[in-house]
Amino acid sequence: MTLPTFLGIGAMRSGTTWLYGQLRTHPELYLPDKKEVHFFDRNYTRGLGWYEKFFPSPEEAGAFRGIGEITPRYICDPQVPHRIHEHLPRCRFIAILRNPVDRAYSHYTRALRAGNYAHGFQEYLDRRPDVFDRGLYSMQLERYLTYFPRENFLILIFERVMSNPERALQQAAEFLAVDPRGFDGHRMKRKMNASYPPRMSSLYTSARRTEQFLQSKNLKWLLKVLDNVKITKGAKKLFELVGSKVPLPRMDASIRAKLFARYEADIAALERLLGEDLSIWKGTFEKSGAPEGT
Repeated sequence: MTLPTFLGIGAMRSGTTWLYGQLRTHPELYLPDKKEVHFFDRNYTRGLGWYEKFFPSPEEAGAFRGIGEITPRYICDPQVPHRIHEHLPRCRFIAILRNPVDRAYSHYTRALRAGNYAHGFQEYLDRRPDVFDRGLYSMQLERYLTYFPRENFLILIFERVMSNPERALQQAAEFLAVDPRGFDGHRMKRKMNASYPPRMSSLYTSARRTEQFLQSKNLKWLLKVLDNVKITKGAKKLFELVGSKVPLPRMDASIRAKLFARYEADIAALERLLGEDLSIWKGTFEKSGAPEGT
């Protein structure tokens, strides 16, 4: 049985799609076609036999120095660390942590983009307390450190990753013991999964639901067939022409300041846990908007 040697555990809306895209380009690393497998949270009852189907056979696994998958929700689910330890006791972890205020805001703008929500940010936070909780990184990492040593974790800071992606991938290569020259330099600075509300939200929502339905029925191969015959590419081009992005709403400065104040204690605890200065977050709380998410 071939199982992962490393996992990307989050955080959601903090660059994990970018990281997945970069790691997939490296010839010494294997990640499945499906970014978020969700085995240790949503699909755990399916068993390891189901999980191993996402990874190469034992004979093929020898061609890779690292085998992994990335599911951002793993970091915040309290059941996941114990489950991982039970099956992958020597697992290594990569986490990207983002200013929790901007992370929450990106979570909100993603809901706008998907057409699942059409009201203000503060109301969204009031209705979805879990969105705030996902930014309590210190508490989440403490659960993992109950089972795994600190040296098993590479913790990256989103804002630093986006300003210097070359350095972030160098760190990832060192952590995973692969050649840093193996990454595709052309993709390195490409943004992925940015938050924006589409002009034609109903068109976008229908397209997303169709894609999710095909994936849920294990029909992702059909998407590849459609892509190969240019149908998917044509649909994407049409969406770019008639349903492209519009400006994001701005975050109210008072909401930003209040939300940051709620996170301050956890940020201080995270600084102690990591032994790292996170003033890069503290100096941004007066901004009226957030950078695009990935």
